[in-house]
Amino acid sequence: MPKIFGRILKKQKIGVEGKSLRMDLIIEEDTDNQFCIQTRPKNFYKIIDLDTGDYVQVEYRNEISENGENTFNNLIL
Repeated sequence: MPKIFGRILKKQKIGVEGKSLRMDLIIEEDTDNQFCIQTRPKNFYKIIDLDTGDYVQVEYRNEISENGENTFNNLIL
């Protein structure tokens, strides 16, 4: 896996009335040396690499925070 720590990706989801809402995300490295993005809310459609414009293939994993109040979605590259 190439080292892409800190590369900015774009999360794109469909908004109200068909408008596109976008949010920039930053990759973080977890303790297993996997590169992941932590994002809320749960629903997303596309992750785009801003350097290449390509879609990023991800594996979806759902986790609950320590206090049990927030749900985080980790997208494993």
